[in-house]
Amino acid sequence: MPPMYDGYDEPSGDERKELVVLYEKLISESSTPFFDSDQYEQIIEFYLQNDQIVQASEVLEFALEQYPFSTGLLLHKAHIKIYDNELEEALELADKIRLLEPYNPEVFVILGNAYDEMGQYELAIEQYEKALTFDGEKDEIYLYMAYCYENWDKYRHAVDVLKKAIEYNNQNVQALSELAFCCDFVPDTTHIKDFVKKFIDDNPYSFMAWYCLGSINFKNEDYTEALNAFDYAAIINEKYIPAHLNMGNIYYIQESFDKAIECFRRILEISNDDIFALCYIANCYKGMDNFRKAREYYKKALKVDSNFSDAWHGMGTTYQAEDKHRSALDYFRKAIELDKDDPTFWFSIAESYYELDMTNEAYEAYDRALDIDGLNEEYLKSFALFLSDCGKNEEARGLLEGALEFLPEDVDLLLTLGGIELEMGLQPEALFHLAEAMDQDEHCFVTFYELFPHLVSHFLVQEVFNLK
Repeated sequence: MPPMYDGYDEPSGDERKELVVLYEKLISESSTPFFDSDQYEQIIEFYLQNDQIVQASEVLEFALEQYPFSTGLLLHKAHIKIYDNELEEALELADKIRLLEPYNPEVFVILGNAYDEMGQYELAIEQYEKALTFDGEKDEIYLYMAYCYENWDKYRHAVDVLKKAIEYNNQNVQALSELAFCCDFVPDTTHIKDFVKKFIDDNPYSFMAWYCLGSINFKNEDYTEALNAFDYAAIINEKYIPAHLNMGNIYYIQESFDKAIECFRRILEISNDDIFALCYIANCYKGMDNFRKAREYYKKALKVDSNFSDAWHGMGTTYQAEDKHRSALDYFRKAIELDKDDPTFWFSIAESYYELDMTNEAYEAYDRALDIDGLNEEYLKSFALFLSDCGKNEEARGLLEGALEFLPEDVDLLLTLGGIELEMGLQPEALFHLAEAMDQDEHCFVTFYELFPHLVSHFLVQEVFNLK
């Protein structure tokens, strides 16, 4: 859902706070509050900005009893109805407001937001286009159009309107942020990159523009340029956490764990109890095989939120890496208790059950992981090897053949299937699948060797991988 429309005049913070204090004092004294309609709007805005929707709704009830035809109050009520997913009521309010002020552009914003939430995207875009015909903050309307196109999975259209929003108002940080978000869903980001670089030429101190450029380079795996851009963003706005986060992620990918930890620690300097930063630091220590230190940071995360399932899972993976599978099970079970729909948790516990020869439990856990994420290559490969190890080669083969209908060029699945078929004595079928894997990746023998070292001397393997 897009954020509530913020097209109202902004009073000073002190003025608004004083009104809220006075309002709450009257309510606590069981007195009926009475304010100008504009003052009611300021009180409502205060609550909305602090995500206190119930309190905002209560103020609206008092206000509308006193000013039933105030379009400003009715607009607020309509937006709250959309927030509460009471979309038909929001549409009815929009019709009521249109009778009072037929040329108020915010009416079309309400209609657009409501239709967007209803999945009627064409109607929503039509309403936003009507709103654009009026004077006002057009960049905000373009931003709503972008949200709608994103919900509609039309990211190229979203990019187009976001560019218009930025051209209209180069200070619209949210539009730049959304542009960065869209980069993950647009196949070719060249035109976005060109736009952002030109924008930076004109606005070199826009931290969000540098962040957007970093996101584009990150997506294209140009990590050096991405680091430079994120670094500029962090220099301009040192408290902008996503810039530090993404620098840390790049260093983590590059296995430069010490540098990654530095980035994540900067986040903790900005926000002491950032639970994600604590877990990211733990992941880095785990990558360095420093499992004791990793557990220290996972525990710190759990002190912040004892129900943070990722931290429980992370603790389990440190014990799993040390082959302490019984200890790992306790943590994996807790993670699953907190989040039964995370396939990673089920896969991790399946792997430990497998190592402990708890085959029934392992089977159920693998099966559950694939119920949630049925085309995950790692889950499929591991489950197939588990089934083969349990003497269930036909089931393993059926699993992989079914997966390859959807992932016909997956080298690891082809190699796994070929190896299992070779173990079953199905040489023509094995030859076919191993040859398919070679067609996709001529260097895939290394992977095959890791999966089936005992089959390397087989004449068919020697022939397919040109080992003679």
